[in-house]
Amino acid sequence: MAFLFFLRRIFSVGYLMSHAAVPRRLKALPVIALLYLILPRDLIIDFHPFGVMDDLIVVAVLLTIFINKGFGYVSHYDKDKGNAIDADFQVLTRQRESSTGDSSASGPDPDVPADDTRNGNL
Repeated sequence: MAFLFFLRRIFSVGYLMSHAAVPRRLKALPVIALLYLILPRDLIIDFHPFGVMDDLIVVAVLLTIFINKGFGYVSHYDKDKGNAIDADFQVLTRQRESSTGDSSASGPDPDVPADDTRNGNL
C-alpha cells in the first residue's frame, strides 16, 4: 500500500512539474529535494542506524509542500479558466429597405431602442 502512495506522489510531482500554472520558484523544490538526496553532504550528521532517515524526511517534507502548493495553483488556474468562454464575435448590420426597394434609405431602425447608439441618437 505504501508503494502505491509513493507512486502516486511521484506521478503528482511529474504532472505538477509540467503544468504551466505552477511557478518556477515552486518547481525548484523537487530539484532541491533530489539534490539533497544525491549529494553526500547533509544538514544533519548521519549516524549509522539513522543515516538515511533524515534524507527521507527532508525529501518527504519538500515534496509534500510542493504537491500541496502546486495543486493549489492548478485548481486556481482551472477555476479561472472555467469561468471564461472563448468566442469570436461578429458585428452584424442590417439596412432597412424602403418600400421602393432602395436599400440606402435613412431613418432609425424600429427594432433598436431610441437610446441605442446604433441609430446615431444620443
